[in-house]
Amino acid sequence: MISKTLFRTRVKKGGFSLVEVTLALGLVSFVLVALLGLASTGLDASKHSAEDTSLVQVAEQAFSTGLDPLSSGASVDMAFTHEGIVATDPADTYYSATLSAEDPQNASDNTGALFFLKLTISWPGGTKIFHGSAVARK
Repeated sequence: MISKTLFRTRVKKGGFSLVEVTLALGLVSFVLVALLGLASTGLDASKHSAEDTSLVQVAEQAFSTGLDPLSSGASVDMAFTHEGIVATDPADTYYSATLSAEDPQNASDNTGALFFLKLTISWPGGTKIFHGSAVARK
């Protein structure tokens, strides 16, 4: 008589092997690291975009406020909040702007004279310079 123990086959139970689990965890961790890297890049881009928007608002307000009347060598200092709005309280100042005018024609009568404007905006993260032009009117 043949013993049953010799021919006993192993019955495979449901589940994953250690190799399969390790490969799956490695793949998931690789994908998560890639996604976190993209999230960091996206947050940096969003921050720079918001800062650029505020700089444009500051530049628009500074150029529209401008020098009235324009005169060669004149400059105006202005203060703006983090949102790009004119700061009424010095404690709210985030951006400092200086608008200066140059008369390239050196005209004594400023009526109709073209002025080059230079706007320098400084904030804790850096400095940016904008250029523009304006015609003086009486």
